[in-house]
Amino acid sequence: MDTSTNKQNLISEMSQAELNPAEKRLVALLLSLSEYQLATLSTDKICEQANASRATIGRLAKRFGCSGQKELRAELLKASRAMKAKVDANPGNGPDISADDTPSVIAEKILQNASVRSLRFSDILAQSNVLEEILTQIRKARRIIAFGAGQSSIAALDLYQRLLRIGMPISFDLDCHTQLVQASLMTADDLGIVISYSGMTREMIGVAQTIKERGAKLMVVTAKTHSELNDLADLTLLMPPGTGLYGMDAAMNRLMQIMFNEVIYQCLVIDSPDMLEISAQVDSALDRGKLFNETKRIRQ
Repeated sequence: MDTSTNKQNLISEMSQAELNPAEKRLVALLLSLSEYQLATLSTDKICEQANASRATIGRLAKRFGCSGQKELRAELLKASRAMKAKVDANPGNGPDISADDTPSVIAEKILQNASVRSLRFSDILAQSNVLEEILTQIRKARRIIAFGAGQSSIAALDLYQRLLRIGMPISFDLDCHTQLVQASLMTADDLGIVISYSGMTREMIGVAQTIKERGAKLMVVTAKTHSELNDLADLTLLMPPGTGLYGMDAAMNRLMQIMFNEVIYQCLVIDSPDMLEISAQVDSALDRGKLFNETKRIRQ
């Protein structure tokens, strides 16, 4: 590697690089492997799982300033903060699920995949100032509006509910038509947070274009580095890539988005006694509501 800065930012750089299909598969696989697997899997096994050639992984290594795939893997291990702790040996060869796996093994592989992806996300956040920028924009916004369609609406609704509980001026509506209306009424003091796994959802592109036309700040949460939404954004939060489990990529990104909502919530609360008080006030009201409903049920 050329500099210490490059070493520190390798995981983030690999996540954001514009790659060809074979390189994308390799990066997704490398960032999905546990530290033990990253250190012990053979090059042939990595190429087989990523459906890529040895030449491709060699070119990928050189692209990020490494002499070859061994140095690339070594630098990835150095860039991982999980390496500061003891890494237990995992005999598995990868996250793929096979017909021979028992239910408990399937559960282990799914949860391990989520764990590794979470660690990679933590690495990416540690290697950039994107979290601090997001918190700054949220704190200064006169009004925050969350946007999301389809499955991404789940993460948008979760963000809305979390920030509402601490008194943040946030709104959200499940209806895409209403979301477009909300975007058209934004001002330069507002922040729009658009969540889209693909970065190509037609309704969200329309919302983002409207937000920009109104002069409001646009934050995009996506898993795709190069997309129309990303091009429009003032600030982009990229989910870490991953692979290995059939149909799991989108589900894992939903999980990462909701976990990041919790990161935002905790960062805001821990920095503000007023928000802690508001949160306690809300919790008290919710507890009274639960008690009322339980009493009503007993009487019936």
